[in-house]
Amino acid sequence: MRLGHLNVEFLDLLFRQVCISLFEKDKLIFSLMLGIKLLQLNKELDPAEMTQLLTGGVALGESYGEIPADWITEKIWGELNRITKLNSMKTFLSHFMNNIDEYKKMYAHSNPDLWDFPESATFLNGWRKLIIMRAIRPDKLVPSVSRFIVN
Repeated sequence: MRLGHLNVEFLDLLFRQVCISLFEKDKLIFSLMLGIKLLQLNKELDPAEMTQLLTGGVALGESYGEIPADWITEKIWGELNRITKLNSMKTFLSHFMNNIDEYKKMYAHSNPDLWDFPESATFLNGWRKLIIMRAIRPDKLVPSVSRFIVN
């Protein structure tokens, strides 16, 4: 108990002291890096998931079949299919296809970082939601990262 309290206090002090010397634009990056490190230390982050968030996966010219809706671009469809290669996201594509109208609302939403994922998306934690956001609305990834850090 005491050790956990000391750890929380140390991390808070570290964060505040480092942030004093950072420009405002760099605080988000530092916060994300600190959050990633904490998830890694707690073994809550699969390295493949981090790679997927940072790169969107590597397109090797695969064909993913017909795009199921007119609002989905080839880039989005490729990333959504590459997401299913992650061990924790094997069922995502079937979930996406069952909720395609809901995800269209996310795509069209002016603030998708405030959008609520379907209730059936119980396998999506905050990190995995960032991966989905990057695939569907990469232009809104920064506000989503801010929300992830706050949560």
